[in-house]
Amino acid sequence: IIASCTHGKSMVDIEKRIQTVEKKEYEEIQNDLQLVIERHPELSSSQREKLKSQVLEGLDRHRLLKEQERQVIGLFLHSHLDPAEKDEVRKAFKEKLEDIYQAKARNIEEVVENVATPLRNNPPTPIFEDDFKTLMREFR
Repeated sequence: IIASCTHGKSMVDIEKRIQTVEKKEYEEIQNDLQLVIERHPELSSSQREKLKSQVLEGLDRHRLLKEQERQVIGLFLHSHLDPAEKDEVRKAFKEKLEDIYQAKARNIEEVVENVATPLRNNPPTPIFEDDFKTLMREFR
Protein backbone atom coordinates (compact mmCIF):
# COMPACT_ATOMS: atom_id res chain seq x y z
CA ILE A 1 0.00 0.00 0.00
CA ILE A 2 2.77 2.42 0.91
CA ALA A 3 4.54 1.59 -2.34
CA SER A 4 1.38 2.30 -4.30
CA CYS A 5 0.92 5.68 -2.62
CA THR A 6 4.50 6.83 -3.02
CA HIS A 7 4.84 5.71 -6.64
CA GLY A 8 1.38 6.75 -7.76
CA LYS A 9 0.36 3.18 -8.60
CA SER A 10 -3.00 1.80 -7.68
CA MET A 11 -3.38 -1.51 -5.92
CA VAL A 12 -5.13 -2.80 -9.04
CA ASP A 13 -1.97 -2.11 -11.05
CA ILE A 14 0.16 -3.85 -8.46
CA GLU A 15 -2.16 -6.87 -8.38
CA LYS A 16 -2.11 -7.10 -12.19
CA ARG A 17 1.69 -6.97 -12.14
CA ILE A 18 1.81 -9.74 -9.52
CA GLN A 19 -0.55 -11.90 -11.57
CA THR A 20 1.54 -11.34 -14.70
CA VAL A 21 4.72 -12.30 -12.87
CA GLU A 22 3.09 -15.41 -11.41
CA LYS A 23 1.76 -16.47 -14.81
CA LYS A 24 5.20 -16.02 -16.37
CA GLU A 25 6.79 -17.92 -13.49
CA TYR A 26 4.34 -20.79 -13.99
CA GLU A 27 5.15 -20.93 -17.70
CA GLU A 28 8.86 -21.00 -16.87
CA ILE A 29 8.30 -23.85 -14.42
CA GLN A 30 6.49 -25.79 -17.14
CA ASN A 31 9.45 -25.21 -19.48
CA ASP A 32 11.91 -26.22 -16.74
CA LEU A 33 9.94 -29.39 -16.14
CA GLN A 34 10.09 -30.25 -19.82
CA LEU A 35 13.86 -29.63 -19.84
CA VAL A 36 14.39 -31.79 -16.76
CA ILE A 37 12.45 -34.63 -18.34
CA GLU A 38 14.26 -34.31 -21.67
CA ARG A 39 17.65 -34.33 -19.91
CA HIS A 40 17.01 -37.88 -18.73
CA PRO A 41 16.85 -40.41 -21.55
CA GLU A 42 16.94 -43.18 -18.94
CA LEU A 43 13.23 -42.52 -18.38
CA SER A 44 10.75 -44.29 -20.59
CA SER A 45 8.25 -42.20 -22.53
CA SER A 46 5.43 -43.35 -20.25
CA GLN A 47 7.49 -42.40 -17.16
CA ARG A 48 8.16 -38.99 -18.67
CA GLU A 49 4.50 -38.32 -19.38
CA LYS A 50 3.41 -39.56 -15.98
CA LEU A 51 6.02 -37.45 -14.17
CA LYS A 52 5.08 -34.38 -16.16
CA SER A 53 1.37 -34.77 -15.50
CA GLN A 54 1.89 -35.49 -11.78
CA VAL A 55 4.06 -32.44 -11.26
CA LEU A 56 1.80 -30.16 -13.31
CA GLU A 57 -1.29 -31.36 -11.42
CA GLY A 58 0.54 -30.68 -8.16
CA LEU A 59 1.54 -27.23 -9.35
CA ASP A 60 -2.05 -26.45 -10.31
CA ARG A 61 -3.24 -27.47 -6.83
CA HIS A 62 -0.43 -25.40 -5.34
CA ARG A 63 -1.46 -22.31 -7.33
CA LEU A 64 -5.04 -22.64 -6.08
CA LEU A 65 -3.83 -22.98 -2.51
CA LYS A 66 -1.61 -19.92 -2.91
CA GLU A 67 -4.60 -17.92 -4.10
CA GLN A 68 -6.66 -19.09 -1.12
CA GLU A 69 -3.75 -18.24 1.16
CA ARG A 70 -3.49 -14.74 -0.29
CA GLN A 71 -7.20 -14.10 0.24
CA VAL A 72 -7.23 -15.42 3.79
CA ILE A 73 -4.13 -13.42 4.71
CA GLY A 74 -5.90 -10.27 3.51
CA LEU A 75 -8.95 -11.07 5.61
CA PHE A 76 -6.76 -12.04 8.57
CA LEU A 77 -4.94 -8.72 8.35
CA HIS A 78 -8.21 -6.82 8.10
CA SER A 79 -9.57 -8.65 11.16
CA HIS A 80 -6.54 -7.46 13.15
CA LEU A 81 -6.78 -3.89 11.89
CA ASP A 82 -10.50 -3.59 12.62
CA PRO A 83 -10.97 -2.94 16.35
CA ALA A 84 -14.61 -4.08 16.14
CA GLU A 85 -13.65 -7.55 14.89
CA LYS A 86 -14.16 -10.35 17.38
CA ASP A 87 -11.41 -12.69 18.54
CA GLU A 88 -13.42 -15.66 17.23
CA VAL A 89 -13.18 -14.25 13.70
CA ARG A 90 -9.42 -13.78 14.02
CA LYS A 91 -9.10 -17.32 15.35
CA ALA A 92 -11.17 -18.67 12.44
CA PHE A 93 -8.88 -16.96 9.92
CA LYS A 94 -5.81 -18.31 11.70
CA GLU A 95 -7.29 -21.82 11.59
CA LYS A 96 -8.09 -21.43 7.89
CA LEU A 97 -4.46 -20.43 7.25
CA GLU A 98 -3.30 -23.50 9.16
CA ASP A 99 -5.62 -25.66 7.03
CA ILE A 100 -4.18 -24.15 3.85
CA TYR A 101 -0.60 -24.79 5.02
CA GLN A 102 -1.48 -28.39 5.86
CA ALA A 103 -3.06 -28.79 2.42
CA LYS A 104 0.11 -27.40 0.84
CA ALA A 105 2.18 -29.93 2.77
CA ARG A 106 -0.13 -32.80 1.72
CA ASN A 107 0.10 -31.64 -1.89
CA ILE A 108 3.91 -31.69 -1.78
CA GLU A 109 3.85 -35.12 -0.19
CA GLU A 110 1.51 -36.39 -2.91
CA VAL A 111 3.68 -35.02 -5.71
CA VAL A 112 6.84 -36.50 -4.19
CA GLU A 113 5.14 -39.88 -3.74
CA ASN A 114 3.76 -39.81 -7.28
CA VAL A 115 7.18 -38.98 -8.70
CA ALA A 116 9.15 -41.40 -6.53
CA THR A 117 6.92 -44.48 -6.49
CA PRO A 118 7.19 -45.46 -10.17
CA LEU A 119 10.95 -44.88 -10.10
CA ARG A 120 11.74 -47.10 -7.09
CA ASN A 121 12.21 -50.23 -9.18
CA ASN A 122 14.65 -48.45 -11.46
CA PRO A 123 16.18 -45.65 -9.38
CA PRO A 124 17.08 -42.54 -11.36
CA THR A 125 20.53 -41.05 -11.51
CA PRO A 126 21.73 -38.60 -8.84
CA ILE A 127 21.54 -35.88 -11.51
CA PHE A 128 17.84 -36.59 -12.00
CA GLU A 129 17.28 -36.43 -8.26
CA ASP A 130 19.10 -33.09 -8.07
CA ASP A 131 17.07 -31.74 -11.01
CA PHE A 132 13.79 -32.71 -9.34
CA LYS A 133 14.90 -31.28 -6.00
CA THR A 134 15.45 -27.99 -7.75
CA LEU A 135 12.09 -28.20 -9.49
CA MET A 136 10.31 -29.02 -6.21
CA ARG A 137 11.51 -25.72 -4.76
CA GLU A 138 8.75 -24.14 -6.82
CA PHE A 139 6.27 -25.54 -4.30
CA ARG A 140 6.79 -22.64 -1.93
